[in-house]
Amino acid sequence: MTRQVFKAHAAAVVLLSTVSLVSAGAWTQPPGDSYLKLTAQRGETDSSFDDLGNQVPRPGNGLLTDFGLWMYGEYGLASAITLIADAPYRRLSEKRQFAGGIGQERSNGLGDLSIGLRWRLRERPLVVSVAAGMAIPLGYSIQRDTRLPLGTDRASGDFRILVGRSITRPLSGYITGEAGYRARRGSFSNEVLYSLEVGVSQRRLTVRANLAGISTVGVCGAGDRAGLVGDQDRAVLSPGLVANVTPTIQASVDVVQTVSGCNTSRGTAFAFGLALAR
Repeated sequence: MTRQVFKAHAAAVVLLSTVSLVSAGAWTQPPGDSYLKLTAQRGETDSSFDDLGNQVPRPGNGLLTDFGLWMYGEYGLASAITLIADAPYRRLSEKRQFAGGIGQERSNGLGDLSIGLRWRLRERPLVVSVAAGMAIPLGYSIQRDTRLPLGTDRASGDFRILVGRSITRPLSGYITGEAGYRARRGSFSNEVLYSLEVGVSQRRLTVRANLAGISTVGVCGAGDRAGLVGDQDRAVLSPGLVANVTPTIQASVDVVQTVSGCNTSRGTAFAFGLALAR
């Protein structure tokens, strides 16, 4: 797989949720090489998926606005081992209607730092890797009356198996997918993780589509923390376009849609990214 195609698929992160679904495929960085991507993403929604998976208005006919900045990075530690990390800044706001008028709540700050390692097991005929990581809250706190949390306020760990393949005929591109498991602390149930991404490249442009999601091993609870945390199912579809501005700089745009789930916010967000490979 060429280096430029590999850089095309650091998928958009998911707002209207506190859990990042960032995935960069099965490939690893050469020793000493690095990849940095800054993504800005904004979404609004006035509806959620309830505990039965039905689309319903948000409580109080609320309008949730979610803006985030994500810094995602990779660094090649060895020929088959890559260090990966991402850190978000979140700004959440929701207006709700009450009998006495309109109320608004805001939250902003750093969310959860995710850090881990990806280890490539084989390169041919498929690239196969495993990844292990953990998420650590970055100093925020959640009170009993907090409706818009920046994260779960609990550390978690995950393990993933990733498979990818380059495509050269009839078009240049790639396909990559993963399956994993996240162990969560506190009252939250563990989760199954999955994603699948396909990209097709022509000259300096790559068109891609990503499907990513989580599925709780517990039971979706009713209306927990504005559909941002708790035991949830969520499937997110993200078509996008990547442009190689120079051999080391890329720009991307993605449309991020939560298409199904339970106990989670429904909505569409738009993501814009700028990446640097060295």
